[in-house]
Amino acid sequence: MPKKRNKGGRPETHPVKKIIGFTPEMLAIVENWRARQRPIPNVSEAIRQLIEHGLELTEPRRSPSKSERRPTPPV
Repeated sequence: MPKKRNKGGRPETHPVKKIIGFTPEMLAIVENWRARQRPIPNVSEAIRQLIEHGLELTEPRRSPSKSERRPTPPV
């Protein structure tokens, strides 16, 4: 029978785990970025923050609603 985990203690803030690989160059970039942050985040938190920043930059812009669109001039 599997051993049950103790539910006491600090709750897990990031329950989904992923294993990803890095080249030495990519890891050096992460390390350089995190060294410039105050307070300095641990490597996992630095990677999460960088992903969040990248996703914020790439979010698609909202299309204007019909009422916000300008009518196209006749040709």
